[in-house]
Amino acid sequence: MLAIPPAQDTDCCTTSAEALEFDTSFELKVDKDCVVSGLCVYFDTFFAKIPNAVEFSTGPKATPTHWKQTLFYLEKPISLKAGESLVGKMKACRHREYHRSWHVQIKYTSGSEEMKQTYKV
Repeated sequence: MLAIPPAQDTDCCTTSAEALEFDTSFELKVDKDCVVSGLCVYFDTFFAKIPNAVEFSTGPKATPTHWKQTLFYLEKPISLKAGESLVGKMKACRHREYHRSWHVQIKYTSGSEEMKQTYKV
C-alpha cells in the first residue's frame, strides 16, 4: 500500500462547497515489483473545535465506518519495478446539477506512456 500527502485540508466550519474541489499532483513510488490496477482514495476527519473532540478515518487500516474508500480502476494496469513511480494528477469537481455527485479526472504516466481517465462518482 502506498500513501500520498493529502489532496486538501479543509476547515468544515468555514469552507464553501466550491472550496471542496481540488486539483493535486501525486507520485507513488513502489518498493517492490507490482502491477497497479487502481487507486484507492479515502478521507480522514477531525472535529477538534468541539467539547468532545471526534476523529475518524475511512482509510484501509482504520476501524470500518459506514463511509468507505473509493477505488478508481485503471483501464490499463501499469507494471512497475521496485523504485519506479506512477506519477499523475487528480482533479475533482462537483457536478453542477447533482450536488452529491463528482467528476474526477486522473492523468498518470509510467515511463513514456500517458493515460487520462474520467470518472463519475
